[in-house]
Amino acid sequence: MQNLLNYHKNIDPPPEIYSFFKTNIQREEYYDTGQEIYTSYPRGEVCSEIQPFYDKIIRRALFDLTISFADFEQSIWCQIYKPTGHSYQGEHNHWGKFDLSWVHFIRTPSKDCFRFKNGQTPPQNDGDFIIFPSWVVHKITPFTEDCDRMVVVGNVKLKNATYRNS
Repeated sequence: MQNLLNYHKNIDPPPEIYSFFKTNIQREEYYDTGQEIYTSYPRGEVCSEIQPFYDKIIRRALFDLTISFADFEQSIWCQIYKPTGHSYQGEHNHWGKFDLSWVHFIRTPSKDCFRFKNGQTPPQNDGDFIIFPSWVVHKITPFTEDCDRMVVVGNVKLKNATYRNS
């Protein structure tokens, strides 16, 4: 099976991220009743407070991926999945405007909700940060554990990338 994961690192989210979710994301206007999730998508401005933290992570990850320099555009959003057994995200990809997609698993009661269409399940412990090509089809399956599942998600468009010889 082809490994669809480009990057994986465990990055402890700062305490402010948890309070950000409670204050800014878990609000009635961001609740999607059809999927039973709170989501700030597509309202990127909602996450402007945490954007610098993720810009720094992406810059480091790009360097680790042998991209020694790249300007980039990044859009991010936050989601809270409820443990109802109905909270999900169907099969989709982020292809089109973006090159890379990523997920930072903030709280993950179920460790196998995020799945690639080829059946691969990437690491999903609290703090795991993964990057994969935007064209990869993936989904989030429902779960019934005892707490919410929280993720920060993003897309990256590379500009003027320079690659190091490895």
